Amino acid sequence: TYADIPILEKVGVLLNIYSDPNFAKKIFEKILTLEPENISAKYSLGFAYFRLEEWEKAIFYFQEVLKKDPTNSACWQELGIVQMKIGEYNKAIESLNKAIQYSPNDPLLYYQLAQIYAFLEEYEKALVYINKANQLQPSNLKILKEKADILIALQKYENALGILEEIIQNDPTDIDALLNISFIFCHLKKYDLALKIVNQVLQLVPNDSKVLI
Repeated sequence: TYADIPILEKVGVLLNIYSDPNFAKKIFEKILTLEPENISAKYSLGFAYFRLEEWEKAIFYFQEVLKKDPTNSACWQELGIVQMKIGEYNKAIESLNKAIQYSPNDPLLYYQLAQIYAFLEEYEKALVYINKANQLQPSNLKILKEKADILIALQKYENALGILEEIIQNDPTDIDALLNISFIFCHLKKYDLALKIVNQVLQLVPNDSKVLI
């Protein structure tokens, strides 16, 4: 019944996030039979399809939401992520830029744009966006790691080294960061330091194939 819709929505959201998007999908489909123009139910149904990796259906419902609520930054973001997953990178860039237009202080949006540009090997553009993400959230390790990868791709080794050392200060056992530091030392022809880092990694993970190659 109509009176049950608020309860159904709450249950569906919890299922969507924590456990069973397939059952959540059925709940939101039921809500939409009762209230066909329920925007939050359309968004949640799109998110359920996102969790189920049914990309085209997710896109359909996110776009339905945006027709009625074009300033919904979360919906633009989810749409952009789906477009990225199916390889529609230019559309994903447009969607994430729309999300930024309505949520300009969300570091995740800049991080995701940086990831797309890095994947497309447009590293200078990637650096612009990862710098903005880093500015908004200076201590986020995920952002710092992406920034270091982009700087390495641009062969800005000294800058990357500073970022990686910051990561290691936070977590001295971060294997990927240590291996990147060793890689940089090799490029800088500081082979003794590179070997020292490799030996340090071997002590942490003696059987790691990434170190032994």
